[in-house]
Amino acid sequence: PNPCVECNTKVRFPGLWNRARAFGCDQVATGHYARVDCRNGVRRIRRAADLTKDQSYVLWGVSPETLQHVLLPLGELSKGEVRGLARQEGLATAERPDSQEICFVPQDDYGEFLAKATADRAETPGSLLPGEIVTREGRVVGTHRGVARYTIGQRRGLGVAIGEPVFVVALDPAANRVVVGGPDEVLRRQARLRNVRWPAERVDEPELVATVQLRSRHRAAPARVRRVAADDAEVFFEEPQRAVTPGQSAVFYEGETVLGGGIVADPAAPA
Repeated sequence: PNPCVECNTKVRFPGLWNRARAFGCDQVATGHYARVDCRNGVRRIRRAADLTKDQSYVLWGVSPETLQHVLLPLGELSKGEVRGLARQEGLATAERPDSQEICFVPQDDYGEFLAKATADRAETPGSLLPGEIVTREGRVVGTHRGVARYTIGQRRGLGVAIGEPVFVVALDPAANRVVVGGPDEVLRRQARLRNVRWPAERVDEPELVATVQLRSRHRAAPARVRRVAADDAEVFFEEPQRAVTPGQSAVFYEGETVLGGGIVADPAAPA
């Protein structure tokens, strides 16, 4: 799962708004680099003016009810401008290095974080136990350090040498195997989504034409999004996309505006 999306959806924004109401406040503000637009009475997240710092992708799950009370004052500013304002006010955070990884994970090593978080269990979780690295055909080509330490599309740190570049193309926790293959094997044209948030004003439309962003630094790609159930959808990309990964978010954009999104449940077969 993407912890930033999960946190904003389930922890940070609901908790912040509940606390604000307890204090008698009407609005809350956060330091995310994104903007809030209002069209026809509907408030939506919009990309930041500084696209290099845009965080709209991780905000798609904020509920419409909470969004009615959210301010994003940094959305029109660059990171340099924000640091300048912080210096003027004498804030120590003016010189704090940018955080690129999960905020609650020390040394950016989420595998070690998981190992320590489960250290008091009687048995080590299976996802952290060593196992085989195999090809699609089942040929063993190496040993991994625990399925939970790997992700679809990963190339570095595999310790596999078979005469050509290899990438993680699938994870098989049940068999405790990491499956590797060539670069074409990480390309997908479609995926099934769960926990989908569909734009309320277009609830009767079974399909959206949008650009869909798969990771925080992925370039949104043209696609069709077809609703197949109340909370499920399928996305079909015009061009194959790399490393469509279960647990990541697929966020629907219309221009710079977030329409909705969902969680990748199952990528289709290789493109």
